[in-house]
Amino acid sequence: MHYETYRRLRLEGHENTGEGNEDFTLPAIAPARKLSHNPKYKEEENALKKYFTDQVKAEEQRFRQWEQNIVNERIRLNGDLEEIQGKVKKLEEQVKGLQLKKSHLK
Repeated sequence: MHYETYRRLRLEGHENTGEGNEDFTLPAIAPARKLSHNPKYKEEENALKKYFTDQVKAEEQRFRQWEQNIVNERIRLNGDLEEIQGKVKKLEEQVKGLQLKKSHLK
């Protein structure tokens, strides 16, 4: 299962009921943790949640950038490959032309 699909399903709180084409089931979702009612800890919990959320966002952005870099590199390499294949084709045609000239000279 693709990470984004898994993440979306988990965030939306869906569980796979076995219907559809997918051969996976999501583990049971743990109940959301309640914030402490103690004001002393509530602020600390909120700060930790914000820090964690920011870290996750940063990692997801880093992953998306890495993924985009891979796509760009693939596009560049495919372009190089097409160029090289074109040159090889041209050289093959030149070789055939030279072979024909050589056979006519004999």
